[in-house]
Amino acid sequence: MIKDTVIAIETYLDTAWNNPLVPLRYQNETIPVTTSSWVDVSYIWGLAEFVTKEGRTRMGNTISLNLFTPRDIGNGQMLQLVDDIRIMMTQLTLTNSIVFPPSGPVTVPQDGKYIQHNISTTFDVFE
Repeated sequence: MIKDTVIAIETYLDTAWNNPLVPLRYQNETIPVTTSSWVDVSYIWGLAEFVTKEGRTRMGNTISLNLFTPRDIGNGQMLQLVDDIRIMMTQLTLTNSIVFPPSGPVTVPQDGKYIQHNISTTFDVFE
């Protein structure tokens, strides 16, 4: 079920994200060699719990999208990318799942050439 969920999410993101200048990077890929922005996609898998007497389970999970932007990009372009990510995640639907609205952006303190902003979406998978 987890593998199918990841495939569904990544297929959706590849289709819905229409910004070729800002690549998506998944957990099994290297960090892009770029001087521009990119989005790092990762998953936080939760614990499963029984929700019915018949043994059906619910597992609460999180999709974490970390937007990395150069420090000199300016807030306007960064906020537009954040809005694009939030809109994309609001439209995500998954089979046998409930997808909740995205949270963030949360700016993650970081030294260096990039600023990191986290947008996260929780979703429950029912098995």
